[in-house]
Amino acid sequence: MAHYPPMTKLTGLWKKVSAKNVTYYVGRLGLAKLVLLPNKDKQMDTDPDVILFVQERDSKPQEPQEPRIWDGLTDDPGEPVRKRDSRSTGGF
Repeated sequence: MAHYPPMTKLTGLWKKVSAKNVTYYVGRLGLAKLVLLPNKDKQMDTDPDVILFVQERDSKPQEPQEPRIWDGLTDDPGEPVRKRDSRSTGGF
């Protein structure tokens, strides 16, 4: 039986399919965005089957989302975060 050195998991990749029906994988590693694409330039068996690309993550930081306010009057598929307080909304 072959003995392999220990492996360390770096990240996970998610399978996607493009509009042109091409399968590819995306993920993140620290501050980098990873994209694993088929090698469309493969000409020989010794050429790689896939190419791993690394992109910088968006430089614009993500804004934290405000919790949704449920007015209690509409059918909301999600759970209400809190009921609207009429004193803080100008009497609505």
